[in-house]
Amino acid sequence: MFPSLCEVSTDQLKEAVKKLLQFLHETLQISGAHTVDFYTQDIWKKLVAVSPETVLSAFSKHNGTSHHIGKEVPELSSIFSNQQLVNIEAFVEASHSHSLVNMGICTSVDELLEALAVHKAGSPDLKTDQFMNDKKSHEVLIMSQLVQSIANICGVKQVIDLGAGKGYLSSYLSMKYNLKVYGIDSSDTNTDGANRRNQKLKKYWKTYKTDAREVSKAQESDQNKDCLLPNYSCQEVNTDREIPKPKSCFPKLEESSISNDLKSINVSEWKRDQENYQRTLQPADSDRSSPFLDILPADAVEEQTFSKSVHKSLSEQEKEQRKMENISIKEQRGSRVYLPLTCKITVETELSEIIEDLEESIMVGLHTCGDLAPNTLRIFTAKPEIKAVCSVGCCYHLLSEEFESPEEEITVTTWGFPMSIHLKESSWFFGRNARMSACLLSDMEIMEYFEKYKPRKNEMEAFNMLKVLLAPCIEALILLDRLLYLKEQNNLAWSGLVKLFDPVKSPRCYAVVSMKKV
Repeated sequence: MFPSLCEVSTDQLKEAVKKLLQFLHETLQISGAHTVDFYTQDIWKKLVAVSPETVLSAFSKHNGTSHHIGKEVPELSSIFSNQQLVNIEAFVEASHSHSLVNMGICTSVDELLEALAVHKAGSPDLKTDQFMNDKKSHEVLIMSQLVQSIANICGVKQVIDLGAGKGYLSSYLSMKYNLKVYGIDSSDTNTDGANRRNQKLKKYWKTYKTDAREVSKAQESDQNKDCLLPNYSCQEVNTDREIPKPKSCFPKLEESSISNDLKSINVSEWKRDQENYQRTLQPADSDRSSPFLDILPADAVEEQTFSKSVHKSLSEQEKEQRKMENISIKEQRGSRVYLPLTCKITVETELSEIIEDLEESIMVGLHTCGDLAPNTLRIFTAKPEIKAVCSVGCCYHLLSEEFESPEEEITVTTWGFPMSIHLKESSWFFGRNARMSACLLSDMEIMEYFEKYKPRKNEMEAFNMLKVLLAPCIEALILLDRLLYLKEQNNLAWSGLVKLFDPVKSPRCYAVVSMKKV
């Protein structure tokens, strides 16, 4: 499907997993150590044969240095002896080798976009920093471009955003690329917040779109003239008639009361400037001529309609009621292309019961928590109408593990880890402590604990650095398991792990991407 794009074979994945499992098996005693037991069970002396100062010095030495892909990995026998860490330099080197960035398995987002023959869309660029923080803006800009390009090559116009949260990605996909987006979240609070934010975003978009249209018209009419175009970033405007401007195209962020999530907007001042500007420009075409101006309206969602969460299969009466509600919403919605919904998604969820006009779609998730990320992949492989998936997971500590407590009565039928047959056969599990370290102590006990072991604080600091170094290795196995699961399917055209974001800006930077055969 993509001749210019290399794909990692299943055998390569299995070999990488085999080596990673060997390393994690030896280091699990470190990543699985509980903070509560650290001093009381003298964990440092049991597991580490070098001093805390040696460990901290080694981390300081390696901080900022790069690891070369293909570099020889130290033997485990040189790192551990009698179940104790004896060579910190080799431990650091091996940990780097077993992280995704150094395995040579991932595809860069630039490589994937090039293979998809991406061309920049003609719609104006949205300045996302006006309603998102830097981290979220970085994530949304990159992921939305990839989602749009996948949707384009798959020939779909509908996107289902699972775990949509406040709707940042959904909003941008609909505004920038004119995709029909359903943002599904299990929290009423998130959905209601997305609705309020959508109302504010639409007001911004109307002005932004109008300004872009005016500049475009001026460029077309004056391309053979020796006059400057009305450009609001210029300090002077040389036109036949002076066009008064509002104070700004948007309220200046540094001078306004706008927060990152648009919780406060000086609407009256902004609206007055906009109306004055519109009367001056008097555009020839109506606002209603652009489908973008139907996006994110104030009445896009009636809160009572989707306030109920779907936790189980709907009864026939509920299905009929949902159908009538969908028809009502659809009539009100018209050409509007973004709709937040409240629903808890599981593998058993019937999407057609939630989305009345369900069609061929791409399923996406930006930092979907715990089991929602693997369930996203399972829904993708099971539902023929879902043609592609782009999923960035997070909150690995919330994953359910099939083999963690085999002696307990099993009530769960679908587990978050492992997904692949390959890892299921090995019955591998991390355990709760490796996924999450929790400390249940009272405030008084914490202070007594702290004062008692304060002289040994460097041991805790050094041990935590060891655990932090192992975190990317644990993440690697989780994501390789998800990729192996996709490789085990027989109807997929391409599957891969894509390094999507700058890890400095967004630590959970890897996306699982897959597309079905046409």
